[in-house]
Amino acid sequence: MADTNSTDNPSRLPGRLELELAEPASTRLRDIRGVGKKTARRLKERGIEDQLDLLLYVPRKYRPTYRFVPGRRTVRDRAEWVENVGRITKIIPPRGRRPLEIRVDVDGADLKLLWFNMPYRNFQRNFDTGKLVHFEGKVDYDRGIPTLAHPTARSIKGPPARSPKMELVPVYGGIENVNDSLIAKAVETACDNLAPKLKEGLPASLLNAHQLPTIEKALRIIHVLDDVDDLDDLDQFQQRLQVARNRLIFQEFFDLQHALASRYVAERRVARAPQCTEREPGREMVRNLPFQLTDDQKKAIATIADELESQVPMRRLLQGDVGSGKTVVALMAAAIAIANGAQVAFMAPTEILARQHLQRVKEYFRPLDIPWASVLGSQNDTQRRVARHKIADGDTRLVVGTHALFHDDLEFDNLGLVIVDEEHKFGVEQRQSLLKLGRDPHLLAMTATPIPRSLAHAVFGDRDLTLIREKPPGRKPVRTELRTRARAPMVFDYIADR
Repeated sequence: MADTNSTDNPSRLPGRLELELAEPASTRLRDIRGVGKKTARRLKERGIEDQLDLLLYVPRKYRPTYRFVPGRRTVRDRAEWVENVGRITKIIPPRGRRPLEIRVDVDGADLKLLWFNMPYRNFQRNFDTGKLVHFEGKVDYDRGIPTLAHPTARSIKGPPARSPKMELVPVYGGIENVNDSLIAKAVETACDNLAPKLKEGLPASLLNAHQLPTIEKALRIIHVLDDVDDLDDLDQFQQRLQVARNRLIFQEFFDLQHALASRYVAERRVARAPQCTEREPGREMVRNLPFQLTDDQKKAIATIADELESQVPMRRLLQGDVGSGKTVVALMAAAIAIANGAQVAFMAPTEILARQHLQRVKEYFRPLDIPWASVLGSQNDTQRRVARHKIADGDTRLVVGTHALFHDDLEFDNLGLVIVDEEHKFGVEQRQSLLKLGRDPHLLAMTATPIPRSLAHAVFGDRDLTLIREKPPGRKPVRTELRTRARAPMVFDYIADR
């Protein structure tokens, strides 16, 4: 964006498309007529820091508006929003809870205008039977009669010289204490001021290949509705609008993929991860398993073992359903790393899950005689202090824990592999803080959340993906069941028994 660094400003919306100017120009919100200090502050609370952000505040819908269209056609088409002029035929004063009601004749069609809690004396100064009234608002139909509740209205002396037309009006999401019409006007002003000065974010070859408009043209279609004068070509506009929106979406994904690819290359170009070439302890662990590995597990282990031999740090996401055997693959990787003198940190999002992993460690690592430790939030100060000393001295080779792994000021002697279970439950900064405890350690992340390959590469573009589809023999199928609140005691009893 123009003047603000997104990492320094907490109100900036994370991960959104950013626009750049090809030439210097002011992007201040307060340069827009009608946007004062208070309005600018409210816009910033919604992540709209400047006029470039306004350009990305896309309409939530487009409202068909009938302007000065004959009244009978308005009724026939059941128009939802109208602007017109009519002659007042009847005024019914408010009484009790009944609203002020005006009947208006528009080219032979009867319309009803309503106001609740309207000061009637003020109204009488401006409106009277027989006078012309210019009105605009949303239309509902009460027993077939077009009815406008609280329309904008003013008395006029003569009919305006306006030709009838139907047009689309962009409708933006409401912002508290900011007039909707002001938002629309501000966006239109920002579009006029800055759209011609925007830097094109995509190469011409990509625009041509995907038949996408320039960023300026896309924004003008979205906000100003370029080349759309009436509703006769609504279908054509819908197509052009979709292409314009796709242009913004394409740009956002392009920027994300470019950033992830750049980071992917940069990390691997300068990194010096530990080279783990000795695999025998891992093979011994497999030989002592009380079950046979599936073909998918074997392929995953082979891929991970090959990557652990390289100085280029592994960045791999291991995806598989619950019960597919991801933990065995992870512990196999841990055994290889430990056999080569590295320490391993195994992080889980909850203490229950961490203790389940500890149980597997005890079971699978018993023949290997590998010293391990746990770092959990429920441990007392003495337990944590002992664990920290052993980890820092290198006496402990495998550490299983929760968030406490990066909250306890841990120091590793030689952290070479980080394993993160339920990867999506940790933030990027949390994962990075754990990686910083070693010198370019390898990373193996695991998730049971189904992620389509295309989405996985979009979200985890800086990592490689391995899928485990097979289930080990004898595994019971995963069942998902729904229970009402009335069955809660039964559910609690079931959990306690398990």
